[in-house]
Amino acid sequence: LIAARGGPGGVTQGGGGGGGGRIALYLTQNTFEGTISAVGGLGFQNGGAGTVYTKLAADAYGKVLVDNGNNAGLTRLNSGLWPAGLIFDLTISGAAIVQPDAPQTFRHLVMTNGAVVAHDQAQAGFQWTCLGNAWVASNASFNVDGLGFSSGTGPGAGSTSVYGYGSGAGHGGAGQASYADDPPKPAPGGGTYGSATEPITLGSGGAASGGGMGGPGGAGGGAIRLTVAGTLQLDGAIAANGLAGAPQKGSGAGGSIWITADTLTGSGSVSALGGGAAAYGAAGGGGRIAIYTYSMAGFDTNHISSAGAAGAGTLQFGYPPPHPSAEVAGSALRVSWRTGNGANYQLWSTPDFTTWSPYGPLRAGTGGILMQDCPKTNSSGLFFRVQMEN
Repeated sequence: LIAARGGPGGVTQGGGGGGGGRIALYLTQNTFEGTISAVGGLGFQNGGAGTVYTKLAADAYGKVLVDNGNNAGLTRLNSGLWPAGLIFDLTISGAAIVQPDAPQTFRHLVMTNGAVVAHDQAQAGFQWTCLGNAWVASNASFNVDGLGFSSGTGPGAGSTSVYGYGSGAGHGGAGQASYADDPPKPAPGGGTYGSATEPITLGSGGAASGGGMGGPGGAGGGAIRLTVAGTLQLDGAIAANGLAGAPQKGSGAGGSIWITADTLTGSGSVSALGGGAAAYGAAGGGGRIAIYTYSMAGFDTNHISSAGAAGAGTLQFGYPPPHPSAEVAGSALRVSWRTGNGANYQLWSTPDFTTWSPYGPLRAGTGGILMQDCPKTNSSGLFFRVQMEN
């Protein structure tokens, strides 16, 4: 046994469990068959998992495990606590709930056994990048339901009628108007905002004030941006849904999900739904989802939704932006890039990053690799970029 576990709290007295510690193993070889554990302690609220870092001398990348022994507990993943630029494989399991402090980059990502990745309430700028592959198991999720703008706040917040009925919040779709007063004077639902093609905005909260019944309006959905250079196998859920408000109050709007992956496959779901209406309340508008991938034949698009019981949100599908590479081929610089079938690509050049000019013809993507040679005789001193054209 190698352990750095948090201590138990007094469950019946309301005591919290201690957080797990940190273990790092730097090895030439590893034949250890015992247990390595940095779980949080049990309590009225469980402590969060610590970290286990393993690095074999022959491997280019180490591995970080965040596992809480199947007891839900929060771990804040703070990128300031490892060397700048360090890349490692990340596995989250055992009901660990991970909240990152800032955009973070890993090689491979595995989420399983009740793992959840979320962010703080109204935290903007959530972004994870995987340089390799990512797998979200059927019992794991990115879940930022209700972690957008809180009750009655945000650019598309709901409003309140004269007699206190709340309207739903808007984001990708408009919120639903409030229940009508007598005489009918419904409050309008929240309006739309944010980008349909690059969604990063949080969902707004439903109207909260007034009304004969207590309780807040529903909070909006949060925002997730996930970039995977290889395959994203999504068997679990990526969710940024708005929450329902209390009776007579407005519900929250769906949030934002922006996925870029070489390949999307799996049996999971992607959702940014508006919150449904409670009694005499109003529904929230749908959120915004954009997915850019070269192949999603292995994923059921019926499991992707930004619907709202009020206004529907937006769905955007397309190919990822090109990422060219270059190599010397005889007396030329050979530029190559991955393409989407039917998309058009243009190679551009510039001597000074100020004025860009087309270099060669507009070319149609094939779903494979396009290559273009730039002879040294007429391209010396030039810089190149590839752009996907409409």
